[in-house]
Amino acid sequence: MFYYTIAMLQDMYRREQPNWPEEKIQNMARRIHKLLNTLDVHWRRSNKRYYQRNIDLYSNYLIEMTVNGTTNKVFE
Repeated sequence: MFYYTIAMLQDMYRREQPNWPEEKIQNMARRIHKLLNTLDVHWRRSNKRYYQRNIDLYSNYLIEMTVNGTTNKVFE
């Protein structure tokens, strides 16, 4: 995942909104940075839950594909 720093976000806002005051640019960059970090945490937790529950199913599928070259079962 690509991480944005507050400085990177501020530079983006300066280019996109050159007429905004510096204080507004800093506030918006901090706000977006906080939202991106929150989303990242949610995605990581969601992925962790998904793979904890489904890794056995996927592992069995990969093993069967490696050994037999095909699967006899339907994996959903």
